[in-house]
Amino acid sequence: MNTHPQPSTLSLEQYLNLCPKLFDYRFSERASVLILERLFSEFWKANEEYKTLFFPDGPGDGPFAYKLSFAQSEVGEYTTAHKGKMCGHVFKKGESVYHCKNCGLDDTCVFCVRCFHATNHEGHNVTFSITASSGGCCDCGDPEAWKVPINCAYHTSDPSTSELHEFEKKQYESLLPQDLLDSVQSTISTVLDFMLETFYASPDSMKVPEDAESAKKEARQAAKCIKKGLHEGHEEETLFAVVLWNDEQHSFNEVIAHVEDAIKCTELDAKKIAEKVDSYGREIVTISDDLPLLLDQAKKISNINLAVTVRSARDTFREAMCGLFINWLRDLSTGKIGSHPTLLRDMICEELCREWREPNSGHSTAADDMDTGADAEPMDEDYTMQTREEIKANNIKANVEDFKKTLRLDQFLLFDLRLWKEARAGLWKLYIGTLVVNPIYKTYMGVRFARNYRDLVEAFLTKDREPEHSIILFSIQLFTVPTIATMLVNQYNFPSTIFAILHTFFTKDKIGGMESIDRKARISCESDAFKNRRYFHIFYDLKYVITPSLTQRAIPEHPQYLKLYLDLIMLFQGMNPNIRATQQHVEYENDSWIHAFNLTLQMAKSCRQMSECYNVDSRVLIHTIRQVLVKMYEWILTRGDGKNDEKKIAAWLRKAKKYGIIDKISHGEHNDDLIAKSEDFHTIRFGSHPKHLEFKVVKFDVASEPVSFHNPLHWFLAELLESIKLLDDTILAHNSLPTFKNMMLSSTEVSEITDLDVRRLQLAFDYPLRVLVLLIQIRAGIWVRNGFGIRGQCHHYREVSLRENTYDEDLFLVQTALAVLDPELVLATIVDRFELVYWVNGRQTFTLYDRTQSIFVAEEFLTLLIVLVSERGNAAGLDSEQKIRREIIHGLCLGPLAYSELTKRIPERLNEDSKFDKMLSYLATYRPPDSLTDHGTYELKDDFFDEVDPYFVHYTRNNREEAEEVLKMRLKKKLESQGKSVQPILIPKLIPITSGPYINLGDVLHTRLMNQIIYYALRHVKSDFTKSDTLVDEALQLIMMALLDENKGYANMIDRKGKSRAMDTSSTRAQEKPSFLDHAVYDRFPTTTLKRENLLEFLLDLSVDTAFKEFHAKLQFIIDNFEKLGNDQARNTIKNFREEIETQSKQKNSKETELSEYERKKRAAKERQAKIMEQFAKAQQSFIEKHEDLYGEDEDMDEDWEITGDEEHADNDEVHKLETLWHYPSGTCIVCQEETTASQMYGMLGLIQPSSMMRQTPFDDKDYVMEIIELPESLDRKYDRTVPYGVASKLCDSHDTPGISEENLDKPLLSKGFPSNSCRPGLYASTCGHLMHVKCFETYFASLEQRHQSQLARNHPEDVKRKEFMCPLCKSLGNALLPIVWKTKKEMFPGVLEPKTDFNTWLNEEVLSNLEKLEKSIQLQLPASTSAAVAGITNDYGALLETTSSLPPQPRRRSSINTSRFREAINQLVHEFWRQPASSISSNEPNSSPASVVDASTMTEDEDKDTRKMYERLVEVLRITSEQLTPLEGPNARVYLLKSVDMLWELLGGTITCVEIAQRGVASISADGLPSLTLVDSISTQMLTLLRVLSETIPKYTNIMVNVPLGEAKLKKFVAQKFREIFADHPAFPTEDNKAGSPNAFLAKLKVGPFLLEDPFLVLAEISMYPASLVQFEFHHLMRLLYIAEIVRIVIAIGESSMDPKTRGWVDNPCVSIGNPNYEQAQERQREFASIRKFAAWALHTTGMSERDVMHFLNDVPEPLLYKMVKTFSLPFLRKCAILMNAKFGVVYPKPGLESLEMDEVDEHTRLYKLFRLPSLDEIFAIPESRSGDDAVLAIIMNGWCSRLYSWRQDSSRVSVRSTNRAANTVSPNVSSSSSQAQFHAHPILSTNQTSPLRVAETKIRLNHPAIFELVGLPKRLDALFEISIRKVCEKCNSVPNDPALCLLCGDFVCFQSYCCSGKDGGECNIHARCCAGNIGMYLLVKKCVLLLLHGDNGCFMNAPYLDTHGEVDLGLK
Repeated sequence: MNTHPQPSTLSLEQYLNLCPKLFDYRFSERASVLILERLFSEFWKANEEYKTLFFPDGPGDGPFAYKLSFAQSEVGEYTTAHKGKMCGHVFKKGESVYHCKNCGLDDTCVFCVRCFHATNHEGHNVTFSITASSGGCCDCGDPEAWKVPINCAYHTSDPSTSELHEFEKKQYESLLPQDLLDSVQSTISTVLDFMLETFYASPDSMKVPEDAESAKKEARQAAKCIKKGLHEGHEEETLFAVVLWNDEQHSFNEVIAHVEDAIKCTELDAKKIAEKVDSYGREIVTISDDLPLLLDQAKKISNINLAVTVRSARDTFREAMCGLFINWLRDLSTGKIGSHPTLLRDMICEELCREWREPNSGHSTAADDMDTGADAEPMDEDYTMQTREEIKANNIKANVEDFKKTLRLDQFLLFDLRLWKEARAGLWKLYIGTLVVNPIYKTYMGVRFARNYRDLVEAFLTKDREPEHSIILFSIQLFTVPTIATMLVNQYNFPSTIFAILHTFFTKDKIGGMESIDRKARISCESDAFKNRRYFHIFYDLKYVITPSLTQRAIPEHPQYLKLYLDLIMLFQGMNPNIRATQQHVEYENDSWIHAFNLTLQMAKSCRQMSECYNVDSRVLIHTIRQVLVKMYEWILTRGDGKNDEKKIAAWLRKAKKYGIIDKISHGEHNDDLIAKSEDFHTIRFGSHPKHLEFKVVKFDVASEPVSFHNPLHWFLAELLESIKLLDDTILAHNSLPTFKNMMLSSTEVSEITDLDVRRLQLAFDYPLRVLVLLIQIRAGIWVRNGFGIRGQCHHYREVSLRENTYDEDLFLVQTALAVLDPELVLATIVDRFELVYWVNGRQTFTLYDRTQSIFVAEEFLTLLIVLVSERGNAAGLDSEQKIRREIIHGLCLGPLAYSELTKRIPERLNEDSKFDKMLSYLATYRPPDSLTDHGTYELKDDFFDEVDPYFVHYTRNNREEAEEVLKMRLKKKLESQGKSVQPILIPKLIPITSGPYINLGDVLHTRLMNQIIYYALRHVKSDFTKSDTLVDEALQLIMMALLDENKGYANMIDRKGKSRAMDTSSTRAQEKPSFLDHAVYDRFPTTTLKRENLLEFLLDLSVDTAFKEFHAKLQFIIDNFEKLGNDQARNTIKNFREEIETQSKQKNSKETELSEYERKKRAAKERQAKIMEQFAKAQQSFIEKHEDLYGEDEDMDEDWEITGDEEHADNDEVHKLETLWHYPSGTCIVCQEETTASQMYGMLGLIQPSSMMRQTPFDDKDYVMEIIELPESLDRKYDRTVPYGVASKLCDSHDTPGISEENLDKPLLSKGFPSNSCRPGLYASTCGHLMHVKCFETYFASLEQRHQSQLARNHPEDVKRKEFMCPLCKSLGNALLPIVWKTKKEMFPGVLEPKTDFNTWLNEEVLSNLEKLEKSIQLQLPASTSAAVAGITNDYGALLETTSSLPPQPRRRSSINTSRFREAINQLVHEFWRQPASSISSNEPNSSPASVVDASTMTEDEDKDTRKMYERLVEVLRITSEQLTPLEGPNARVYLLKSVDMLWELLGGTITCVEIAQRGVASISADGLPSLTLVDSISTQMLTLLRVLSETIPKYTNIMVNVPLGEAKLKKFVAQKFREIFADHPAFPTEDNKAGSPNAFLAKLKVGPFLLEDPFLVLAEISMYPASLVQFEFHHLMRLLYIAEIVRIVIAIGESSMDPKTRGWVDNPCVSIGNPNYEQAQERQREFASIRKFAAWALHTTGMSERDVMHFLNDVPEPLLYKMVKTFSLPFLRKCAILMNAKFGVVYPKPGLESLEMDEVDEHTRLYKLFRLPSLDEIFAIPESRSGDDAVLAIIMNGWCSRLYSWRQDSSRVSVRSTNRAANTVSPNVSSSSSQAQFHAHPILSTNQTSPLRVAETKIRLNHPAIFELVGLPKRLDALFEISIRKVCEKCNSVPNDPALCLLCGDFVCFQSYCCSGKDGGECNIHARCCAGNIGMYLLVKKCVLLLLHGDNGCFMNAPYLDTHGEVDLGLK
C-alpha cells in the first residue's frame, strides 16, 4: 500500500496533484466538497477572521457547501451592486431573448427577460426568440451595444452611484489586508496553472489506443506535466478508465445498446451512462487495472464511431477536478470579499492575462508576474494603492499586446478542443462573467482572440466533433463591439488574417496566414472545403468586423485590405462554369453547383459590406473603382484560355503595376492589347436597315461556350457604382476626371479614349450580359439536356436572398455600359448575345431556337430592354427608404399579403431595416385575422397603386400579367366613375433621373437599331410568323417609353415648331441628336409588297387591323403623341391615313345597310328560341313539384311546411301543428362516382371514438362551483369568446397585463386545468358526411390493407388494425360505414310532445298494466324447456356473436316464396317487438317514431348480407374502441361491461351529450336570421343527419344481429328490469311479503339499485331505442318523469356537497354568503323560493341527512342561489332532450314569433320547459307535499328513489349484490368516485343472474358539469407563458423540461420529445394523454409556439393561438 504525506502538510499545488490518490481515483460529491474546503482555506490561511468576509453565516452544507453565490445571496446580475455594469446574464439553451431594432446597434444586441421588462420599449419593433444553444449573454449595460440610452432599472448607473462605487473600491482595497489579497490571487493562479497542466496533457483527438503500451505511454507523458506533488519513486499508474465522449450523431438507443453489450451491464446502467454523456459531455464507463479488458470494451463501443478514450484514471480524475474548478471560478466571479463586489472577478481577469509557459519550459508563478522586478526598491510608505494598480495594469496591458508571449487565456482558448461539453460551456460562461463584463478586459480578450484566431478557426473547421460548442463562436461577443473591431482593423491587421484564412482554406484545404497565400492557385467546387459549411462563420466574423461605422472609415486607410480582398474574390470569379449539353442528356448531375451557390451567398453579401467601406469619400471611391477594373482586366487576361503568351502577360502585369491603372498600357509599343484581342471581337451587320448598320462586338456564344453565374468582381464593382451621388461630373472634375465615362475608361481627357479602351470595357461588361442571356435560355428550354441542376442554378440566382447582390447588379452593369459606351453598340451586343441578329433583320429562321423557343426568347429580349430602361432604382440613386417603398408597393400590388410572405419577397437587407415597418404601416392597411386558422394581412392603399410598374424588375411573367390586370381594372372603374367608357391603357411612369452619370439612360430608346427592333417585332407578329400578343405589348411599351422619356437630349428639337425650326441652319441641325420620332418617320424597311414603309405607317395600319383590336387604345395613344410631338412629315402621314380610312368607312356603310334586315330577322329568331326554352323550364319545374318524392333528395325541404288538418287550433291551442318530410342523404359515391340508389347498398362514413368531454362537477374545487353560479342563463345565445369563460379566465388577475413585470414575475399566469379524475369517458360518433357503396367501401379498405402490408416502414395516417381509414375525398378519419336503407322521415310538431293521455292517468293506470303485458310476453317466450338454456347463457360477448353468426343469414324482407314459414313467424315477432319501420308501424303508437320509409319494399339476399357485414364491422369497431377504455391501475381505474347493443345505446347518448356541450355559448340562429327557440338550429346539418341515421341504425342493428329467441328474451327482461328500477316503489308493485301471488311477481323478483345514481338522460336515450311502445309508454311522460328525477338528483348532490368537509369550500366562499350579481335580483322573489326550501329539506331528510345538517345547509346556501344552481344544472338535460327528440322522433321546433312561442326574452330553461310542456321548477318542488291528489303516486315514486339510495348506502353488502358470477358483473371497491357515473351501463342482456345491473359501489351522486367547455386559460402574451414554463418542473423526471409542452386539458407541463421521460409506449406527451384524456392529447409546445394534437399513435401540428404584431403565428419562434 502506497503512503503519502498528510494533506495539511502539503502546499496547495502538491495537494491538488495528489488528490487522485487521496480519493482513490473516484471523483465524488465528498471529494468535491473537501477540495473546495481546501481552496477556500488557502484564502484565509490560519486567520479565521478572514473567513467571515466570504461566508458571513458559515460555508453551508450539502450541495450548497462552499458556494459564494448561495452564502452571499444578494450578489447577482440584478442587484444594486451591478448598477453601472454590464448585465452579462448568460443565456441557457431554450431561454427567451429579446431584440429591439430601434435600440440595438445590430441584430446581435439582445436583452434578457428581466432587463427587457426593466427598460421601456413602447412602440418599438421588438422580436422575441428562443436561444438555440447556450452561451450568449445579455448586453444590457454595455453602452456600445445600443443606439440610444436604454435606462435599465438594474444596470443603468446614475452619477451618485458611480461616485459611490469608486469611493467604495478605494476604501475597501485600502482596508483589506494585503496578505489576504495575495493569498487569494496566489490560490487562483495555482488553480489556473493546474487546469492548464491537466489540459496540456489531454489528447487532441478522441481515439482508442492501439494497444496497452500506447495507453501506458500516454499516461507517462501526462505524468511529466505534473512537476510537483508526487513524491520520488512513485509507481507507474496501473488504473485506467474507459471514457465515452458526447457527439451529436448517435441516438440514445444506439449508445445504450453498444454500452450494454460492451461492458455487460444492465440496460438501466447503460441508460444512466448515456444520459450523463448527453448532459455532461463525457462519462467514465469503466475503471479497472485490466487494461486489455478496457481496450476491448472501448473498441466495441467505438465500432459505431463513438468517441472513446482509454486513459489513466489519474488523468480523468484531474480533468474532473478541472470541471469543478471552472464552476468554482464562476462562483468566485459572482461573489465578493466583504462588501466589494468585483474584486474577485478582477483578480481572475488579471490571472487569466498573465503569461504561461509550457510545463517542460519552466514555470511562471503569480508572484513573479505581479512584481515589476526582483531588484525593485521597496516602496515608500506614501506609495499609494493607485500607483500599484497602475503598474499592475500596465504590466497586464504589455502582456496582452505582446503576441510573442503566451498567456493563460491563450492556452484556455487553444485547449478548447480537448474539453467536454460542460467544461466548454463553463469556460464560456466564465469568460462572460469575468472578461466580457469588464470593458478593459473585454478589449484584451478581443486582442488575444484575434491573436489565436487562425488556430481556433483551424480547429473549428477541421477537427471539432462538437462545432456547436466551439469557442470560435465566442467571436460574436467580441467582434461586434465597435471599439474592438476598429482596434483590430487599425492596429492588428485582422481583416487580412480573415482574408488569408479564406484564401488558403479554399485553395489548399487548410488554414494558413498571409505568407501562405498563392495567387496562382485555383479552386475546385468539389473540394472538401466547399462542402464544409462551417466556413459560413468566418464570413459572419468578417461582417462583424467591417460593418461598424468606425471600422468602415478605417478600412480605406489600409490599402492592403482592398488588395487582399480583390485577390480573394478573384478566386471565385467564373467558378463552376456551365457548358450546354447538345447531343444527349447528362448522365450524372454534379451537385458542385450547390456548394458554389452556398459560397456565393456569403461572398455576394461580403461584396456589399466591403463596398460600403469605400463609399464614404469620392476620392476613395474613384480609386477603388479603378483598382477593381485593373483586377478585372487582370482576371480577363489570365483567365486560362491558353491564348496569351506568358511573357506578354508578365509584361502587361508589370506595366499595370507600374502605372497603377491601365490608362497608358494599350498605347505605345503594342498596337493590340492583350485583353481586348482582335480575335475576341466580330462584326455584325443589320442589312435590312436603310443605313446598313454594323458593329464590332465581343464574339461569344452563350449556348456553346462556358458561362458562369459567379462573378464577384463584377458584383463588387456594381455595388461601388451604386454610390451615384459621389460620381457626379462636378465631383469627378475635382479629381481630374472630366466625366464618368473617362473614369470608367481610365483616361483623364476625352480625346485620349481609344477603341482599345472601349473594347476592354466591352469585354468586361460582357460577362454580366452573358449571365442574363443564360437565365433566359435556361427558362426557354435551350439547356434542358443539362438536367435539373441548371434549372436550380437559374432559380437560386434570382431568388430573393441572392438577387439584390447578383442579378440586380448584372442589370446595373449593363445599364452602366449603356451610360458609358455607345448605347447602340451595347444594344447590338445584346442582340448578338441573344442570337437574334437574323430575327432583327426580318428573317424568320433560327439556327439555335425552334419556333416556340424563338417566341419566348424574343419576348424576354424585349422585356430585358424595357427593364434596362425602366428599372432605375440604382441609376437614380434611390436611398434605402425609397427602395423599401418600391418593394412594398410592388409586393402588395398583386393582392393582400401576410407580413411573412411580404418579407420573403423583399431582400433581407431591406426588410430588416428599422424603417421597414414604419413604411409598411404608411403604405398599407392592416387587416387582423378572423379566426385561429387565419392570419393578418396587409393591403396596399389606393393612393399608391399609381406607383406600380408592371415591368418591375423582380416580377415574373405571371406577376406582370397580374399587375397589369389589377391596374387596368382599377383604371377602368375610375374612368367609369367619371362617365368615360374607353379602354384603359397603362402609361409608363419612369423614375426621373435628374443628375448623375445615368441621366441619359434612355438614349438607347432613340437609336436606329431600337427602331428596327420594334418594327420587326411587330412585323413578325403581323406576318403570323410569331403569334404572340406579348411581343406586341412589349414593343408598344418601348414606343411609349421612348415618347415619354424625359432625359432625351433632343428635347429642344421637339419643342420647336413651325418657322422657328425652319430657320435652323444645316450646321445646327447636324449637331442635333435624332430622336425616336425621327427614326420612326425617316427609316424605311422593305416589306413583302416590294415597297418600303416606316414604323409610323406600320403603326397606323395596325390601329385599324381587327386582329390587333385589343391594342387599338394603346396604338391610338402612340399616334396621338406622334401627332403632338412629331415633325410635319409625321403629322401629314397621320392626316393622310385618317382621310383614307374615312373614305373607306363611307363605302362600307352601304353594305352594312343591306345586311340590316337579315340581322333583324336573326335577332327575332333568337328571342323566340329563348321564350320556348323558358316555357320548357317552367314545365320541367312543374313536373318536379308534382313528383317531389322522386327529386326530394336534391331539394331543401326545411322551409316547406305542410299544415295538417284544417289549420284549426283544437282546444284553443296556440301552437301550429307542423309536418313535413325529411330525406335521408343520397348522392354520389365518392369512389365510383355513381349515384347511390336502391340498386346498391350504400352508407355514410363515420368515426366512433372515446371522448372525455363529459365532465362532472368537482365540488371539492370552489372555483368550478362558482363557474356554475356565474353561468349565463341561456347557453344558446352567443358568448363573447374574446375572454375564456369561468375558471379559464382566472389568471390570478394578471391576464390583462401587457407582459410580465417584476411585480407579477412570480405569480401564476395560467388558469387551472380541469381535473382529469372528474372526466368520465364515453363514446362519440362523428362523420364527414360523404357516402360510399358497401362494395366500393370493401374494395377501398382492402386496398388500404394491401398498402399497409407493402409499405411497412411508412407511418400511415390510419391504422387498419383498428379498422380505420381516411375518407378518399376529404381525408377525414373514419372507422365505420353506417348503412342507409331509409328514404324519408316525417318531421312534425308537436309530435311526441302531445301525448294521448295525461301524465297522471298514464302513471296511475297504464304503467302497471303495460308492465304486466311485458311480463307475460317474457314468460311466453321463456317456457320451462328453455329456461335452463336461458340461465346457462354465458356472459361472454363473443358467445353471442358466435351463436348469432352460426345461424344462416335471414333477410328481414325477402321476396322469395321459399322462405321458411317458421322463420317468417319469428321475424314477424321480432318486427312487432322492435317496431321496425318496415313493419307497418301504426301512427297511433304513442311512443313510436315517425315512419322512416325504406328505399325499397324488399331487400334482396345480397343487400341483407351487405348490411350484416357492415353491422359486424360495427361490432368489431365497438370492441376495438372498448379496448381503449380498458381499466387502468390506480384511482382512475374503471371497469365496463361492454355489449354491442349496450354500447350502441351509449353511443347515441354520448354523441348527443358531446354535441350539446360543444354548442354551449354558441348562438342558435334560425334560417331567417332570428334567434331560434332551441339549440338545434345551431347544430350542423351534417351532425343532425348522423344522429338520425344512428337513431335508426340501432334498432335495425338489433333486429338483424340479435335475432335469436334467447337474445330477444334477455332484451325484454332488461326492459322490465330498467322500468322496475324506475317504478320500484310504485304503489301497484308487490312488496317483499306478497310478491309470490302478485301478477307482477316476475318483476318483483328483479333486484335493482338506486335509480338516482344513474344519468336520467342516458336512461331516456336508451329507452327511446328499445320497445317502450310495447307497454304503451309515452315518451313525453317518461321524459317528464326523468326530468323530475334529474331535479331530485341535483338538489341532493348540492346539499350533500355542502356538508362534506372535502367539498364544502364553495359554501364558505364570500360570494355565496353576500350574494352574486347573477341572482341578486331573485331576492325579490322570496315567496317563490319558499317551495325549494321545503323540497330540499324533504329530499335530504329522505336520503338520511340529519335535521341539523339540513338546517345548516339551508342557512348557508341562500334560496335564490340554490334555485339558480338547480336551474343551471338541469338546463343541459332539456337541451339534450331537444336534440334527442329531433333526431329520433323527428320533432321540429317552430320559428319564434308564433303566438305564445315568442319567448326570446326569457331564459333558455324557461323556454324549453314550456316548449316541451313540462312542469316548472315550482310545480316540481311542490310534488312531495302532495299526500293525496293527482301527484300522490308521483310523490311516492320520488320518495322511493330517495329511500332506496339511503338503503343502498346503509347496506353493508352493496358492493356485491349478485349471488353468482361475481367476477363478470362486479367492480373492485378501489374504483374512484369519478367512475360512479360511468355511463356505460351494464345491461344484463346476456347475464345469468337475476340481480341488479348496477356495477359500481359508488354511492355519491355526481352531476354533469353544465358550464361552457374551456381548455386551460392562457396569458395574453407568449413571453409570460414562457417564463412560467421555465419554472415548472416535470412531475416524471423532476426537472424543468428543455422543451416544455403544456397539456391544454389539465394544465400540466410535460417534456416534449425528451429521452428522460420517454418509454416503450412513446414520449411523455403520449403517455400523459392516455392518463389524461384517453386516446387524444392537446398540447401547446411553448418554445415552438405550435399546438400538438395527438390521436392514438399519430398526431399533427396546428397554429398556436399566439400571434405577433402582424397577426401571424411565429412557428418555432424563429
